[in-house]
Amino acid sequence: MPAPKLIVTVGTANICRSPVAEALLGHALQAEAEPLRSCRVVSAGTLSFTYKRAVATGLTCVA
Repeated sequence: MPAPKLIVTVGTANICRSPVAEALLGHALQAEAEPLRSCRVVSAGTLSFTYKRAVATGLTCVA
């Protein structure tokens, strides 16, 4: 079986929109047939804010 495909959602700082997009897309793909269901979804940012994390309120809203 081939390795799962990787989908990257990208935002400026990876603290709000891209983590929410990651959560929503990952959830939506679970309802799809293979090979979409086994896609790995991650988020990333274009700036280096190592001290920043995803905004917990935003992730809670889409959980």
